[in-house]
Amino acid sequence: MLPQVDAQVLRVSPDFARLYKDIATNKLNPDGSSRIVDTKEAKARAVFTTQLHNARVELARKSLLDEGLRHVAYSIKELPDEVQHLHGRTHVRSDTP
Repeated sequence: MLPQVDAQVLRVSPDFARLYKDIATNKLNPDGSSRIVDTKEAKARAVFTTQLHNARVELARKSLLDEGLRHVAYSIKELPDEVQHLHGRTHVRSDTP
């Protein structure tokens, strides 16, 4: 939220008064956050936000998978013989995109 400007400052500086009014009424919401006037910009921001969310989810998924594989790698000797040979193949697959 913009601070209040002294009325005399606005009277003395009409250009500043117009700028202040434009910012306060057209560029900012009452809580001080910026308004997105351009719908093209709003759509681009929504696409970016979605892509960012998807990238974070994918990174978290890969991190969990890698951590699980590390856990298995450290406890491979505890696995039955018929499962131990699968570990090498699974670990290689997790590194591929």
